[in-house]
Amino acid sequence: MRELKDAQRVTPVEKIVWNSIGLAAIVMIVMLAMRIDFNVVDTWFNWGAFVLLIVWLFTLNWRAVNQLLSRKSVVLGIVVFTLYLIPFIYSFIQGFIAGFTGQ
Repeated sequence: MRELKDAQRVTPVEKIVWNSIGLAAIVMIVMLAMRIDFNVVDTWFNWGAFVLLIVWLFTLNWRAVNQLLSRKSVVLGIVVFTLYLIPFIYSFIQGFIAGFTGQ
């Protein structure tokens, strides 16, 4: 009976995924109900997510994480993180150029 109870336990990763999806749906519904333009808050969400990602990375037990990662998951992590950073780098460069040219 104890094994069945342990098998039904929700893992921390499942909590993160499902709670994030649910919270995102609620926020989108509230934004639609309040007629908030997504383009206005898009930058705030991106920068907030980036800052909180860095904070979250500092809270992880990296010794345990490093033991769990396979070579494939490291490559996938590099690809995902690169795709995540490209919009930030692009907007930073565009803003930098616009600041210098006075546009």
